[in-house]
Amino acid sequence: MASSSSSSRRLPVLREILLLLLSFKPRLFPDTLFGVDTESTLRDQAGRIFRAVCEGDTTSMKTLAKQMTKEGKSMDMLEEIRDTQNRSLGALHLAAFAGKLEMCKYLIRKLQLDVNAAAEHGSSPLVCAIYGSAPIPIVKLLLDRGADPNRASSEGFTVLHVLATMQEYPDLFGVVELLLSRRAKVDSMSTEGTPLHFAAQCGNVGMMEVLLKYNANPDRVVQSFYAPLTLALFASSFKCVELLIKAGADVNAGSPATPLTIAAMDGLADCIKCLLEAGADPNIPDEASFLCCCLAY
Repeated sequence: MASSSSSSRRLPVLREILLLLLSFKPRLFPDTLFGVDTESTLRDQAGRIFRAVCEGDTTSMKTLAKQMTKEGKSMDMLEEIRDTQNRSLGALHLAAFAGKLEMCKYLIRKLQLDVNAAAEHGSSPLVCAIYGSAPIPIVKLLLDRGADPNRASSEGFTVLHVLATMQEYPDLFGVVELLLSRRAKVDSMSTEGTPLHFAAQCGNVGMMEVLLKYNANPDRVVQSFYAPLTLALFASSFKCVELLIKAGADVNAGSPATPLTIAAMDGLADCIKCLLEAGADPNIPDEASFLCCCLAY
């Protein structure tokens, strides 16, 4: 009776563990930061600045800057422009997001806006440029002018975290290698993990290849359980699993479930074979397997 009572008390906890394993979908980013509306009907000066910046209209921007100087207004207002959805973004953030190279040059060189200024959610102009799929010239301009590739948002997301979620980013390798050559930290940790965790979760093979090339840690754990290999299995990405194993990921690490247990739960035959060939031990007991037995019983 005592044993039965103990099992009945333990079962709800173990069921929660299994449900966590089967339904894990980490939140990569806060709600989208940008929805730039170049057709804004705003009529005030901020609205005109907003429109000029997003359209890359440097002629209008120069006129507006001269008007502000003549009226004795500070250029500080360029660091906090509210869009039509009442989000606060700096002029340089908007220009970088919109991919307007000449506008970025004007704002940095002539108006001396801060390349590391924090906008909504603490995002930097460099992060905004990546969100907008900016071409390398804008990324290079920002870096040349002192943009910090490791400056993080309020939740710890850097440019590499953002890129790790973008499988069709133009010239992905070129941008990532440029950032890494400028001392971007390959294993920077956010609330949801490193860039490698993000790439694994998204099944982003290209990003994973370049991160591992620069010695990203394949065994870094986030939230006490999730390693890149775990997330690659949740994403059912055989190629990502294969890449991580080749990079030396521990195929027997994990609690409450090993990689082999997760692969078996999801019926990932190719991954199971790959894990076994890499030395995964099928006899390691884990709480998830025990739970399955409890539920079956």
